Amino acid sequence: MGACHSIYKPKTTIRAKDKNNQKYHKSLYINTSNEIKFQKTSKKNNETDITSFNNKCETTPSNLSSNSTCAQINPPNNFTIQAIIGETEIPISVEEKEKIIIKINPNSGNNENNNMWSFLRNENPVNFLGYNNHKYKGINLGALFLRITGDQKVYILNKTENHIISKNKGNLLIYANLDPNNYLIYEPKGSINISIYGGSYAFENELYYSYNINCFSNKNKIDIENKEYKILDYINKARDNIKKFFNDYYSINDIINSEFKDFINKNNIKRYEFKMNTDLNNIAKKHCEYLYENETAGNIGIELKNKINYYYNCVNCDESIIYNINNPLLIVKNLIQDKYSKKKKNRKNLFSMKFNKVGIYLKEHKIYKFCCVIVFSD
Repeated sequence: MGACHSIYKPKTTIRAKDKNNQKYHKSLYINTSNEIKFQKTSKKNNETDITSFNNKCETTPSNLSSNSTCAQINPPNNFTIQAIIGETEIPISVEEKEKIIIKINPNSGNNENNNMWSFLRNENPVNFLGYNNHKYKGINLGALFLRITGDQKVYILNKTENHIISKNKGNLLIYANLDPNNYLIYEPKGSINISIYGGSYAFENELYYSYNINCFSNKNKIDIENKEYKILDYINKARDNIKKFFNDYYSINDIINSEFKDFINKNNIKRYEFKMNTDLNNIAKKHCEYLYENETAGNIGIELKNKINYYYNCVNCDESIIYNINNPLLIVKNLIQDKYSKKKKNRKNLFSMKFNKVGIYLKEHKIYKFCCVIVFSD
């Protein structure tokens, strides 16, 4: 079967020469301007809207009540947020109107850059407040943001201790304020350490939060910190409930055109979950390493079925490849939208009923920063 790949390169277009077949693969760019109107949030409880950010960024309230409705299930408190492009999902879920406290932990040890991160070349690391001399929509680049899945409101974590009352139930998404149209200027490094009080451990409550997947439950002891498993986790969530996935993970920074909205509305059926397969993982890994060593971009192509049939007989197989990002959530979101493909092959692969096994491998790339290969088979 034919394979498909996506190269996400904002602003500029780069052509990478394939050393073996002399073909050129044109890179694409992300245009994440907002095309869908979301409901505006009202000013309540001393919440201050920042109109320059589409009325969605809000400073944290100063006089919130402690109205917790969610029982604790021994959630972890400390989390290290790596400098990365896109949102990082924290495995803490909150109930509607529940109070949570986010503390920015101070520097520790002898390293003066501890608990700091950087995104811009030739700039010193900064703390959670971001760069004072670089702005996006009037707010410091690199400033620490928080959002709750299912809600479009964005909180700015602009204090060492932030008190928040959730508008709805969902999981926490934390990320840096970055211009989504200029990813090429970023070189993310470092991390911010935070403590979260309130909520419950999200991976104990997947069924309660409307996703019917179970391949990543604690009983199976899957390494949820592994990026390949996180990619599969998000794929299975989308396959199980695409409307919920859309409401949870797409925000005002994502381009939402009429074609994509039609797909969401017409394809909200439950699909069985994909299972990770070791043999397919090895095929994905070898191709990732080939792309890295040869500084190229391209598919396994016609050889894919032969490679899979070396391990077992398959009837249907395909692959998807994405470049330039290493954030599991952002990888899956881009593959689902599949903006730059008229045939939407990446999307079709993710939602196909022909496949039940996948192999996933994510690796650095000498030209495109990162490369993720996903192999599908029955």
